[in-house]
Amino acid sequence: METENKSVLFFSNTQTCRIVTYIDCSTSTMISAGKTKSVQRTKRHEINQKQISSVRALPPEKRYEHFVKVVADWQEVWGLYNDGWALAATDTDITVFPMWPTKEYAALCAEREWAGCNPEKFSLDDMLSELLPKLKRDGFVPGIFYTPTDNGVTPSIDQFVSDLSEELKKY
Repeated sequence: METENKSVLFFSNTQTCRIVTYIDCSTSTMISAGKTKSVQRTKRHEINQKQISSVRALPPEKRYEHFVKVVADWQEVWGLYNDGWALAATDTDITVFPMWPTKEYAALCAEREWAGCNPEKFSLDDMLSELLPKLKRDGFVPGIFYTPTDNGVTPSIDQFVSDLSEELKKY
């Protein structure tokens, strides 16, 4: 598979940024634990404001569980993009690739240092087969379900893949 490299905006806790090269995920094949498999996807439904408010109010660990279930069900993941993927950093300066389960939640975070970024979708397949291996090689971690007022969970790549694989077994 050919990939196109794109620039990525890196935002640290001190609001500085630098440009790095990162992978563009743009194709779809379902891969789980190294094997291709067919997964029946639930039709995506609209999320109402009440649901958004309820899920946003959850603690980060519960938002993580929600993320895993929704992503396994809908087979898509959302990030923020503007001439590169928006990134963050932990307090210890580990680069974080923020992800959300739906466009609506990602859009809520397109403010402050991510103002001008737009929600962009990539498939679960691309995340598992391309993005996560690249993040792991580069020493980055996934940032699961940030909100405008709260950081997300930053699991190890291995834990994240394990949690997704367990959820995908239910389908």
